[in-house]
Amino acid sequence: MKIFLFVLTIIAIVTTMTAISPAYSCSCDQTPLPAQAFQEAAAVVMGKGLSIDDGPGPYLVSATLRVSRIWKGEKTFLLKILTGNDSAMCGFYFQEGKSYVIYAYKDQDGQLETNNCTRSTLTERATADLAYLYSLPSAEKESSCCGSKNILAGD
Repeated sequence: MKIFLFVLTIIAIVTTMTAISPAYSCSCDQTPLPAQAFQEAAAVVMGKGLSIDDGPGPYLVSATLRVSRIWKGEKTFLLKILTGNDSAMCGFYFQEGKSYVIYAYKDQDGQLETNNCTRSTLTERATADLAYLYSLPSAEKESSCCGSKNILAGD
């Protein structure tokens, strides 16, 4: 009887272990330098987090930023950026009221997204990025609207 219980216990343990799928955490290659990140991005902006909402999908968060500078991308004063809803999915952590330099890429639906593997960061931590971005020829062209100075690509 003891052998039967031992074998049954071993079978239960093995069955349970094979049924559990492994959990993977976010893993990034080396972050590119600012020039390469700028070239590869669909949009590069500075903006302040206005709202962070769940969705549009089950594992996504949508952050709305009030844009204060645009180095690359569409001219807009409000920008929605998608990211994963947690760090295990490489989701970028947005907070309302914080200012960010964002490198955004288009997803398969054409929506802008960012993640922890990009150079996106708090503005206060973006010293190297800001030095590069302000050195660009387009950085000298400014336009004012709505109380905000924007660098408008292509003006």
